[in-house]
Amino acid sequence: MKVGYFDCFAGISGDMALGAVVDAGVPLGMIQAGLDSLHLPLRLESEKVKRCGLEALKIHVHVPQESESRYLPEIRDLIDRSTLNSGAKQLAHKVFNNLGMAEARAHGIPLERVHFHEVGALDSIADILGVSIAIDFLGLDRIEASPVSVGSGSVKCDHGLMPVPTPATAFLLEGIPLGQSPAAGELTTPTGAALLKTLVHGFGPLPPMRISQIGLGAGTKTFLSHPNMVRLFLGEASLNKEIRHESDHALLLQTNLDDQTPEQIGFLMEELMNLGALDAWITPILMKKGRPAQEISVLVSPADRESMESKIFTLTRTLGIRRQKMDRATLPREGKLVQTQFGPIRCKVRILDGISTYHPEYEDCARGARDAGVSLAEIQEVARRAATGA
Repeated sequence: MKVGYFDCFAGISGDMALGAVVDAGVPLGMIQAGLDSLHLPLRLESEKVKRCGLEALKIHVHVPQESESRYLPEIRDLIDRSTLNSGAKQLAHKVFNNLGMAEARAHGIPLERVHFHEVGALDSIADILGVSIAIDFLGLDRIEASPVSVGSGSVKCDHGLMPVPTPATAFLLEGIPLGQSPAAGELTTPTGAALLKTLVHGFGPLPPMRISQIGLGAGTKTFLSHPNMVRLFLGEASLNKEIRHESDHALLLQTNLDDQTPEQIGFLMEELMNLGALDAWITPILMKKGRPAQEISVLVSPADRESMESKIFTLTRTLGIRRQKMDRATLPREGKLVQTQFGPIRCKVRILDGISTYHPEYEDCARGARDAGVSLAEIQEVARRAATGA
């Protein structure tokens, strides 16, 4: 299982994360090519710098001076019109949505009215899109992180003098363990917190793994007390008996709909999954007075509850959402890319007591079936045989 681990002993920001992934081996030219497809004046440059005597990679984002603001719909459109692959686009959408939800909550306004001046600036777009491109390229099965140092004191921004962590950063870090801060100041920015919230599956010490690469990404500031950088460990982790079974908590959100079309409900389900729902399903039910209806069920992480509920209220006419706390027993997932005569196909690998079960991804199999003019079942069987070496 390919694992990544962000060591946020000095906090994390967008440029620190971007420097770490590039220093860990992601080609800067590939990231630049992806950003070029947005048709924005963005140019990346890397430089080796010293922070408290330690060397790290600093990514400079060269942009013209701009004063215009951007709103979330405009940023979504920029991402959708780019030539980035679906994985990078999906990650970028989730990061910006999490960031927008935090800002909306902090200012008490709807998501679509969030004023993305600092967040929508070109350098922030470069950081978020760049990291999304890199993470998709690395193909990690799991990402973990250390407790996060946030700093202390206050920071000056567009809305005046704000306490550290700033309100948006604090909302993004709900449910995330905080570590001891080595210095005053803003060590974790909203962009850095949004990347952690979106990308990281769990927080704790460095997991058992065989390290293959370490990337060190430098921040802009220089502190005397500590090296201002984030470390990214890449490596392989085996699924042994000690870590095979995991437990976590989730929330089940449910609502009944009897006045919306199947297309509207289908769109809702797609949006919830794109937003990061763990699972979602529809159950036909019969309500009072014999009215047919659909029960919408969405399994979400506790940290995502507010954004999921907001999406349901926005896209439906429901008046209420039920919540249930759920305990889960889960198996860690591996990903495997297999080569077939119908093209590359991704598979999910389920491992239990040393036995692996392979589940080919539907989208890849459907594409191969359409291109070759064969049945979906044939593509799935070919993919399973390729995965098992049969």
